[in-house]
Formats: sequence, C-alpha cells, structure tokens
Amino acid sequence: MIPNALTNDRLLRALRREPVDCTPIWIMRQAGRYLPEYRATRERAGNFLTLCKTPELACEVTLQPLERFDLDAAILFSDILTIPDAMGLGLTLHEGEGPRFARPIRSTAEIDALGVPDPEKELAYVMGQWLSRIVSIGCDAIGCDWTTSLSEARLAVQDQVALQGNLDPAVLYASPERIRAAVSDVLSDFGPGPGHIFNLGHGVTPGVNPEHVRVLVDAVHELSRQGS
Repeated sequence: MIPNALTNDRLLRALRREPVDCTPIWIMRQAGRYLPEYRATRERAGNFLTLCKTPELACEVTLQPLERFDLDAAILFSDILTIPDAMGLGLTLHEGEGPRFARPIRSTAEIDALGVPDPEKELAYVMGQWLSRIVSIGCDAIGCDWTTSLSEARLAVQDQVALQGNLDPAVLYASPERIRAAVSDVLSDFGPGPGHIFNLGHGVTPGVNPEHVRVLVDAVHELSRQGS
C-alpha cells in the first residue's frame, strides 16, 4: 500500500533537481538472489514465473531490500521476458537452463502476427503491484554507464535533467574501504549541486555479500552529506 505522505522523497526531489539532504540511491536487481530472504520466497513460490505473476509475492520481494538497507526507492519486481510472454510466445523458465519460448519468432510473418498485450489483462499481475497508482511527476533523468564521466555528461545536459551515475558492479566484490573510495570518486565526478541519483550499473550479482551492499548504500548517504 502506498502511503499518502512519503517519509522519504529524496529520489523525487533529485529528479526535480531540488535540494536534498544527501544523494539518493537505488540499485538495479536490489531484490535478487544475493539476499537469503529472496531465495526463501522464491523457493516458496515454486518457480520464478510464479514469483513474477503473484502480486503478493512480487511485492514481498520488492520490499525485502528496503527492510534490510536504507535505499531510497523500491524497484517493482518483474522480468523483461514477461512482455514477450504476454505477446503469446509461451514462456517457460527452467532452472539451470534459462528461458524457453514455445512459439519462438523465426520469420517476419510471425513478427507481424504478434499481438499487443493489454497491461490490464495479460500483464495484470504487474499492474496488480502498484503501477496503476503511480502517476507521472513530470521529471526526466538520464542514466550514465559506469564508464561515462558524470562531469562530462552534466556539462552536456546542463540543468535540463537529473543524472543517474552508475558504479561498476564489480566493486561490490572489493573491500568495504574500496567500496567507499569508489563511491567518493563518483560523487566527486558529479560535483556539487542537485540532480544526482546514485545507482549501480547492471545490478547486484548473486555472489555479492549483502553487507557490501549495506556499505555502498550507507557510503553514498554519508559521503554526499559530507560533500554538500
């Protein structure tokens, strides 16, 4: 359930390029196999597709990283392959083998025959989380790959949009000291002023120690406060 008044609006303020008390952070795949509680919920679901297609379970794993870490956004849990599945390709997922489609696309005629899914029907399990209650806030953001200089990107877009600065996800396998140093480098590259959202390029991989994610999140908040 979405509260009437947000207790944390850092991300929304950053998107609007308004002042924030510290830099907000979200992480791609912040709900994932590196978390033992996620693995437990997935096991309870029986398989990955059931997890995606059961709104109560999808909401549960969406909120798990927020209960563990001081993150600034929830990422609605789903999978990109649910879209072609909703288009009638017949998706199945097999542990250790990856996805399969019962009706793969092999010709232009099959492309032309694809249907356009109705989000309220074929994708109702996604809409059943919170999407139907989210409204546009009239903001724009550009996401930068971790190899992109934030300072150069900021110069190119001026004050038109907010920038999402990505960090190489491999840093989460380093020491806490190295993680903090990498965070400091990204914050320094962006420089002072509003409009920065910190995230992790390509997401958290299954072998990451959850405590290293905590170090990352806390470092972003702490070091951005020091640098403000």
